[in-house]
Amino acid sequence: ETVFFAEQRSALQKERDRLDAIRKQLILIISEAEEKSKLLVAERRQRFTEELSLQVRSVFSPTFWTNWTSAWPADQQRLQRFGKELSTIGQTAWSAEHRVPLLLGLSLAIVVLLFAQRSLKRLLNYSLIHIIPTGRARRSFLAAGTVLNRVMVFGLASWLFLTGLNWHGTINPEFMGFLNRIFYGVVFAAFVFGLGEALLRLDKDSWRLPYLSNEEVHHLKRLPIYLIILSISYQIVLGTVAYAGLSFISEVNSKTLFTIVLCLIALSFFARSFRRQKSTVEKEYTRPIWLIIVFILAWALAVIALIFTLLGYVSFGSFLINQLVWSTLILATFYILWKLADDFYQAFLSQQGRIGKFLIEQYEFSANLLNQLVVVLSLLTKVLLIYGLIKILLIPFGTSITQLFQTSEILNRIVNQNKFAITTSGLISAIAVLFIGFWLIRQFKGWLENKYFPNTSMEKGVQSSISTMSGYLGGVAVIALTLGTLGLSFDKITWVASALSVGIGFGLLSIVQNFISGLILLTERPVKVGDWVIVGPDDGDIKRINIRATEIQLADRSTLIVPNSEFITKAVRN
Repeated sequence: ETVFFAEQRSALQKERDRLDAIRKQLILIISEAEEKSKLLVAERRQRFTEELSLQVRSVFSPTFWTNWTSAWPADQQRLQRFGKELSTIGQTAWSAEHRVPLLLGLSLAIVVLLFAQRSLKRLLNYSLIHIIPTGRARRSFLAAGTVLNRVMVFGLASWLFLTGLNWHGTINPEFMGFLNRIFYGVVFAAFVFGLGEALLRLDKDSWRLPYLSNEEVHHLKRLPIYLIILSISYQIVLGTVAYAGLSFISEVNSKTLFTIVLCLIALSFFARSFRRQKSTVEKEYTRPIWLIIVFILAWALAVIALIFTLLGYVSFGSFLINQLVWSTLILATFYILWKLADDFYQAFLSQQGRIGKFLIEQYEFSANLLNQLVVVLSLLTKVLLIYGLIKILLIPFGTSITQLFQTSEILNRIVNQNKFAITTSGLISAIAVLFIGFWLIRQFKGWLENKYFPNTSMEKGVQSSISTMSGYLGGVAVIALTLGTLGLSFDKITWVASALSVGIGFGLLSIVQNFISGLILLTERPVKVGDWVIVGPDDGDIKRINIRATEIQLADRSTLIVPNSEFITKAVRN
């Protein structure tokens, strides 16, 4: 070829290389722009979720709908790509190579839904009739078994289907995350369904655990269904928005609509619960005033969440209503477990239970000892339930499951505090510790007097002394924790107590002497309640032995209060 054509070809090749370099550079710029756009959208979504004070367009604003309409064409293209990917996954799963695991997983899921559920229900009914003794334990076991049955059946069926769908690992991890989100939504819906069935008990009102009339149940029976439909729809829609990469406007607006519907469901639930209780006068059971106040506060909280959502504070409104629904479901579960904590040990460890009868026949356990075991184990279980309830309710506020057993760090921080400074937070915490501590002491003393002591052979004086001493020791511990919360360390408290003990000791010498004498009386038991004693010139029946003095009823029905030291240091005729 001529030199002219060679030069022309060389120039065209250089131009082609230059344009190709520009094209590659533009592709990189577009890719970086898309990545930055995704990061910005993710950061915006994260900020929208974390910052509760952010305000968006109200649902009553025309801009709310016009922005959504303007974003729809781009979202429609993303949804079309999502639909194509979904169709591709379905075709791949239905291909000859992957069809057998899919059909096997689907068949097993159907078998679990149709037959395993009936088998578990029959097993539960058999256990209630032949294993659980007659009594209230059957109701609590039926409620707990119903919830567990629903969660196990629907969770296992969903897991079998997902396993068969992705048996050969053909689905990418991102889409599996989307499917797992729907799976958790199904399990949550099964939990709500089982909880509603266990508490409302539409088929057998005599087996109903809470005190609810048929009229109340009739007005509440549809609310769990609404919540199930809403929860599954929420996971599908929001999961699709996140996976398909729809616009931020679509995510916010969808969340707004779901929050409004959830607020309306919560309002209907709490309003009907309060109204039906108020109108049902013929019921023998009346809910305590504190429970009615809780219903009113929950209804007011749902109203506040609805108002803030309508004003555009969607994140704050969604947070409020989600925590309200979450707390309601957790408290309902806690109610079933609380009843089960009493009934479980009563059904198996009491003298009528299977284990109790075995211990009595084989090891000659006494009925009082078994009753004491039932009461103590029930108390320990309830304490663990309360501890777990508090921690679970605090999870949305930053407390995770791994922090359930880290309370000792808080106590160490209180004990090792070296500076005394009254701050607002410290003062509020100290007041909370003081009130909660003395409330717990009162509950513990009530448990001793009403549940534990009736199952023992202790005398009334011993019971009273133990109850009083537990109150004193608990009060000292609560006051010490309160001062530690304010910042006054325990070593400083010890120095102050040591300095005051010398002077106070002389003034309280007689009280301490009577206190020690009371402990000796309760330990050696030279006299007991009901004995006729002669102390000095007086004689009568011992009515009560307290920690400081003993009450003696004289012949004229008057009461003589004798210090306990008189029984130890002087002659007493019994």
